[in-house]
Amino acid sequence: MTIAMTEIPDSNKRTLLDYLFFRSPEEILPEQAQSLTRIAFAFIAILLLVGYDAAFGPVSQVERLAMLVAFSYLLISIVHYIAIRRFPRTQPWRIYSMIILDHAIVSMATYAFGTAGAVFYPFYFWVTVGNGLRYGVGYLHGAAAISIVLFLIATRMSSEWQQQPQLIFGLATGMVLMPAFFLSLLRQLGRTNAELRQEILEKEHIATHDSITGLPNRVLLEDRLDYAIANTARLGREIAVFHIDIDSFKTVNDTYGHAFGDELLIQVARRLRDCQRSFDTLARIGGDEFVVFLQGNHQMTQAASFADRMAEYASGHYHHKGVDVFLSISIGVAQYPNDGMDTATLLRNAETAMYRAKREGGSRYCFYDTNMSREVTEQLTIQVELRKALNANQFRLFFQPRIDAKTCRIIGAEALVRWQHPTRGLLEPEAFIHAAEESDMILSLDRWLLDAVCREVSDWQNKGLPFLLVSVNVSGRQFMESDYIETLRKIIEVTHIDQTQLALEITEGTLIEHSEQVDTQFHEIKKLGLKLMLDDFGTRYSSLNYLKRFPVDTLKIDRSFIKDIPGSEDDCALVETMINIAHRLRMDVCAEGVETTQQLRWLRDKQCDTIQGFLASRPVAAEAFRHMIAHRETEKLVSS
Repeated sequence: MTIAMTEIPDSNKRTLLDYLFFRSPEEILPEQAQSLTRIAFAFIAILLLVGYDAAFGPVSQVERLAMLVAFSYLLISIVHYIAIRRFPRTQPWRIYSMIILDHAIVSMATYAFGTAGAVFYPFYFWVTVGNGLRYGVGYLHGAAAISIVLFLIATRMSSEWQQQPQLIFGLATGMVLMPAFFLSLLRQLGRTNAELRQEILEKEHIATHDSITGLPNRVLLEDRLDYAIANTARLGREIAVFHIDIDSFKTVNDTYGHAFGDELLIQVARRLRDCQRSFDTLARIGGDEFVVFLQGNHQMTQAASFADRMAEYASGHYHHKGVDVFLSISIGVAQYPNDGMDTATLLRNAETAMYRAKREGGSRYCFYDTNMSREVTEQLTIQVELRKALNANQFRLFFQPRIDAKTCRIIGAEALVRWQHPTRGLLEPEAFIHAAEESDMILSLDRWLLDAVCREVSDWQNKGLPFLLVSVNVSGRQFMESDYIETLRKIIEVTHIDQTQLALEITEGTLIEHSEQVDTQFHEIKKLGLKLMLDDFGTRYSSLNYLKRFPVDTLKIDRSFIKDIPGSEDDCALVETMINIAHRLRMDVCAEGVETTQQLRWLRDKQCDTIQGFLASRPVAAEAFRHMIAHRETEKLVSS
């Protein structure tokens, strides 16, 4: 289908009237344009006089005088034009000299032709208005005064004009009023032009800047980066592109509302701007994502130093309307020319590196390498397959036992999820959990796990199996959902489980980043009768203030502190301190990743309450675990 396009007139094209009355093109001076106009008029006048003489017979005395004046005017105008070319600097005396000459020629014609010379009257306005428009309001006033004086002199010297005083008065009055009218019109046009220019600037700003932070948007960023790449390629320099994402920002936005989130974006943008140079470009490209690019000779160490500085400035506590939240950022870095030769490639690769930083736990930076692109493609594939897996019932429930450190009996378990992939076999969470967290699938997956655990525990109760405390990992996003407590309540009611058999595990990151909301959620959970466990303790912030503040029942010491005991004195000191602090705060302690009997004996000696790890059992399917707790197989295994 062909679409007919209406041709839009080119605003840069100039008509004859533009050259006669208005400002000249930028490539020539106003004086030159006015001089060229005089030359054109003089030449036309000579042609008309010659033609008149050829058509109507002998030349009269008046016609000879007119011809002489026209030739003189042409010659003077040519000399004036040459002078301007040689001495282009504007001289007021030169401009006024030509204005007087113009008016003198018109006045002489007015005098010579008597009242018939009134036909030359419009030329007074052309000289006055034309010079005023070219040179400014001051020259308009000067030209108007000169025109009136010379007109009055010309009519005063003519006896024929003296017989028409009313005509003289009317024409003189018009010579006063007409420039005033043009002046008023010019001012109005000036105001309108200024308003239009301001409106255009505002629309351009809206089109190229973010409405929340006022930073350049993706459009302006790409334009500047295109220009920088072209410039840098010519100079043989480098560009470093930093893609910045705020960790867990969606959870904050969903919890406190978009207005609160927008204020945080403004504060983050302000902090990022504070660590930039004035000529660096910082842009917000959407959501909670920002991009910075720097030009220069950026070695990897310099880029790393700048990423560290941004993380230091932007990470920390933010306050708004009495609410305190902790934010951190993840940064991906791509460099020109090594990681891309054009804007689209550099931005894409910096984003890819940023996702790697988030996958490694966030609050860090990563430099792009070619392997990352393949990983991103795999993550996108996994996200698509995850949605199909939930509908196809491909997820499986697994349990890893927790045993009493003294008696070695099973007293609980951690519920885990596995994916029975149709082609890749049984996948552990490490293979797909990041892809789930990067999409909304983590919410569906958490809901599936909670529902499956409650149904399994309900089945245990119905079969009279021993009472066990089963813990379920809850993602930060799920935990901060506004309807999470109601979801818990409904599942407990539907499955009829004893809620004292259910515990929720959350990470330190969730505790710190959403402390205000967590406080409310914790107390609601305790009202339901559920236990609370703090998972992976020691890997992130480990603030004792938070341990004291929140009603945590069990502290789970991360496996990274357990793997080298009892051989590492430092780890032994840290773990013993954690156990003592937890007990002082009336919390139980569970050590994760216990794999040897030496580790078990050491933990038992230090009064650790429970252990979890391969020494007791690897994670097993729900059916196998049901058999295990019925026959106490873990106790036999550890005892041996």
